Amino acid sequence: MPQDSVERCIMKDSDVADEKNGVGETVRDESVAEETQVPVEQQGCGQELAQLKEQYARTVADFDNYRKRMAKEQIAYAQAVQARVLGDVLTIVDDFERALAQDVAHDDIESWLEGFSLIHASLLKMLEKYNVKPMTAYTTFDPHFHEAIAQIESADHASGQIVEVVQQGYLIGDSVLRHAKVTVAK
Repeated sequence: MPQDSVERCIMKDSDVADEKNGVGETVRDESVAEETQVPVEQQGCGQELAQLKEQYARTVADFDNYRKRMAKEQIAYAQAVQARVLGDVLTIVDDFERALAQDVAHDDIESWLEGFSLIHASLLKMLEKYNVKPMTAYTTFDPHFHEAIAQIESADHASGQIVEVVQQGYLIGDSVLRHAKVTVAK
């Protein structure tokens, strides 16, 4: 609603109040003529107000619908990502099942272990596809990347240096996906 329309509606309302209080009675014929015009302009203001209320209600409903649609789309996107990742994992599970189903003779144990190495490599390749990389630098303890599970005395390491990596840490992009579990020298 334009500002001048609002002011016009407010002015007309105050003019009506003044006339009711007897402030604006200079000529009786003019006040009678104005009284017949005031309801018409008030009616116009009422229509504008009704339009604005309807417009507001529609905007609120549109925003509510948008919010609900976005929530549904986020759920659908998360499910699609999960399905894609889990589909890749199932391929590796199939490789494990084939390897475990083989009847391995004592002489064939090396080729069986080589098969598991290939499965491990394909698993790391799948992780790389999703921008997941193992942490590589394990020298000095950094709480942003490592979780200390023990402190030990070590003659070969300075205080605060990592002695042993108990569980590999992983990064997704530049963020930590899983902290490396390490033992640290005292």
